[in-house]
Amino acid sequence: MLAISDFRPGRVGFTVADILAKLRGLVPREDAEPVPPTPEERAANRDEAGRKLAAIESERNRELPRLAEVERRAAEHLQALTPAFLAAQKAHSAAQAALFRRDHDFRYAAESLRRQIEASHEPIIDEFIDDLYRLFHANIEQPRIWEQRGEWRDPYTRKRIAEIWDNSAAQFARTKAILALRDQAEAMKSDPDQTDIENRLAALLLALPDGNELAKVV
Repeated sequence: MLAISDFRPGRVGFTVADILAKLRGLVPREDAEPVPPTPEERAANRDEAGRKLAAIESERNRELPRLAEVERRAAEHLQALTPAFLAAQKAHSAAQAALFRRDHDFRYAAESLRRQIEASHEPIIDEFIDDLYRLFHANIEQPRIWEQRGEWRDPYTRKRIAEIWDNSAAQFARTKAILALRDQAEAMKSDPDQTDIENRLAALLLALPDGNELAKVV
């Protein structure tokens, strides 16, 4: 007789051993008619299910009334809190609307006054800004200044390289400063105090960085 040691009920897969086991009656045929339960088995099943049903009903009768009472008290508490909550919610909405409305009023009034001040600004500010535009373009068009200040020897190529200084960095810094000064002068139009504006603008102009300062580049 051939051994069928690899047959194990419940094993995943299907092998020759499975077929041999069916042929030798070691496993039930799939098309075999099921054996109906006996009256005793049916009665035992009914008794067991009946006991379990009675236990569930008993547990339900003990637990559900307690949970229903908790739910009732929670509903009463919620009902008592609802009017106060709705009143607080209404009060908060009203306060929020009042804050938004007054904040808008203050912003609108302040912006209107700033525009009124700006409309009455000193004409010298516009002239100064126009002159700054001219200064800006002149600074861009200014020729690059450079000079040689000695030389140095490259340790790798052993060649002598000229030491070059130029004003590129200074010219760029001056260009940025001119643009910043333009914005600063534009903001002065909405300043309520425009007394001595000529001297204030002159002081800002004199504070611009020098565009001719040389720095080493090579």
